[in-house]
Amino acid sequence: MALMSDNLGVVGELAIEGAKAFPDKVHLRILCATGNESYQEAIRRLATTSVPANVKTLWIRESMMACGTFHPPRPGLSLIEQLLDSAPFNPSSMLDAHRAFAGVGNSDVLGDSPPCTKREGKSSQCSQCKKVLARGKFSSTQWKKNQSRCKKCVT
Repeated sequence: MALMSDNLGVVGELAIEGAKAFPDKVHLRILCATGNESYQEAIRRLATTSVPANVKTLWIRESMMACGTFHPPRPGLSLIEQLLDSAPFNPSSMLDAHRAFAGVGNSDVLGDSPPCTKREGKSSQCSQCKKVLARGKFSSTQWKKNQSRCKKCVT
């Protein structure tokens, strides 16, 4: 019998009860650990409580932006340390994830001008090929707001 639920305690207890009632069967409990600090005590309890030999446990570490994210697995940490090795929810991490997914820079996400309109820098983005190039790769007439095209795209 395999069990999975959003409630760690339910899965943990049902598998043990099932193992007692059906000792000739293997019972798999699938437990999902999230970075949520409120689950840490339940995770610690379930990972350290002894279970009958016919109960097997599969732990899944699930990073969730709204609950917390896990650090990458590190050699040398015990099971409990790995299951509790998380960082609390950070609103800027949601913004970073959005940036990475969208493939845009900070200024695009925050509503500033796109990189090609920033004339004070030493580089710009071509509005046609989207490459970020040194200012010298643009002709003086092509260094315009929202219209910057590199010399390659102009010819």
